[in-house]
Amino acid sequence: MRLSPAQTQALEAELNPDRISFDYDGNAHVEGWDVRAALTRIFGFGMWSEVITERRLIQERFIPTDDADKTRGNWHVSWAVSILLTCWDAHGAPLGPFEGTTIETGKMPQLGGAHELARKAAATVALKRAAINLGNQFGLSLYRKPPKGAADRRPRTKAVTRTLQPGADVDAAADRAPVEPSVADTEAPATVPDAPAAAVATPPRPEAGHQPTPDAAPAARPGRRPEDVVPKRPVPVEDPAELETARAQLRDLALNLGVDPDAFDAAVVKACGVPLNDTTLAQVRALRAAIERKNTRD
Repeated sequence: MRLSPAQTQALEAELNPDRISFDYDGNAHVEGWDVRAALTRIFGFGMWSEVITERRLIQERFIPTDDADKTRGNWHVSWAVSILLTCWDAHGAPLGPFEGTTIETGKMPQLGGAHELARKAAATVALKRAAINLGNQFGLSLYRKPPKGAADRRPRTKAVTRTLQPGADVDAAADRAPVEPSVADTEAPATVPDAPAAAVATPPRPEAGHQPTPDAAPAARPGRRPEDVVPKRPVPVEDPAELETARAQLRDLALNLGVDPDAFDAAVVKACGVPLNDTTLAQVRALRAAIERKNTRD
């Protein structure tokens, strides 16, 4: 997992006091919608997910509030929810999963309303408890209570001031260290055709104690089902043949509609920022769909 410098800076930043809310008992917390917004803001759209691993009914009972009329009262419903939160970096490597669990109770005159209130509250609180593992921006500092007798009783806004970024210092030291020639380097090269650089490149030799991040999915913790561990998200790779076919179909569509080639090339650059030969498969499909919709309307 490699966070960008901007992501690390955002996670280490102090929690904005305007984001702190208080419940009826005066306890400070970050709202559930705010936690989701912060996850999207720091990691990106579609780059984090929550998986509910447990949702269990704890109690369901009706408690009268009127001694004269036993039909008047509230339903008390409690649900237990556990969630696994996983985030990904730009290369698809996972951060997490982090687990959050809670039991919440809903109290309503209607049974369905009590169930809905309890289930939604439990899912939100479980997500918030999983997200605090990511530091200040998700309310970790709010668990740091002021000392007894302290004059300043305001909620704390910073718990993590700096992280060591495991691997970054090791990689920097490896870049500075001289590389010893291997046995293969001292032997006479075999007579073989030149290969691409990517095929013959030797990976850097890590220093002692450095554990590289594995490409495989994280191992399940004791007591956790393997299916609960969120796998690494693959980075999509486009098929060159499929991409060229799509580009050719887009050119043919434009010609069949009588579009001037020069005007068509300019339109592609304006829409995608690059010429047609450099566009991605998603951009080509989007352009083709837009042209077909316009042609249908006309």
